Amino acid sequence: MADTAHLYATEDAALLDRILGRRYEAVVANPPYITVKDQAAGAAYRDRYPTCHRQYSLAVPFMERIFDLAYRGASDRPVGFTGQITANSFMEREFGKKLIEDFLASEVDLTHVIDTSGAYIPGHGTPTVILFGRNRGPVGDKLRAVLGVRGEPSSPAVPAEGKVWSSIERLIDQPGAEDDFVSVDQLGRERLAGHPWSLQGGAAGPLTKLIEGDSRHCRRPFRLRSAERFESGLMKPTSLTMCVYATAA
Repeated sequence: MADTAHLYATEDAALLDRILGRRYEAVVANPPYITVKDQAAGAAYRDRYPTCHRQYSLAVPFMERIFDLAYRGASDRPVGFTGQITANSFMEREFGKKLIEDFLASEVDLTHVIDTSGAYIPGHGTPTVILFGRNRGPVGDKLRAVLGVRGEPSSPAVPAEGKVWSSIERLIDQPGAEDDFVSVDQLGRERLAGHPWSLQGGAAGPLTKLIEGDSRHCRRPFRLRSAERFESGLMKPTSLTMCVYATAA
């Protein structure tokens, strides 16, 4: 039996141990996005989950735990699958650095990264990302990515039929496909091996890669916070590493 000192009196310790003390073929989750307010609980999470860094949100240890609940794989059973929709704040904020570079890049097989920050979710304002993966080391040098081009232009009458969701569903299995809302690509793992992540699609993707990759002529690099998707009315902040070129007088 696992340590149950943290349980509420109304919780069934035996049931929790039976559910969380085993592994599964598939794990699907929508973890909490809030930060830990209780200092003792925060320290306990840090002790148990090495990806917890700085002012982390609970999405970080939950992400590690989601993969841990899936079968790691052995000769007598297949590797488990995982899927989660979670807050995308770890992609840019400093607390996500260890999660990306020490865990997602090397410890698990991330297979799909889907930018859902522009999708309409009723009663929900937190920008999100969907991650699929398997509980094993990385396999292959590429993964499937659905990159955001434009957010939902207005609240759809039927949320599941929103333009962004519909584009994701229609194009996800077509690498190289693009429409007004998303683009689909096979990304090299090295692009997502370092923090921060950028999931900008369309023309913004190659431009970002060009700007961030060609630093040979940079005189003074700086961090630019910009707004994306003005045309949709959905301001989505992103960051690019830009260069200022000094010109001779």
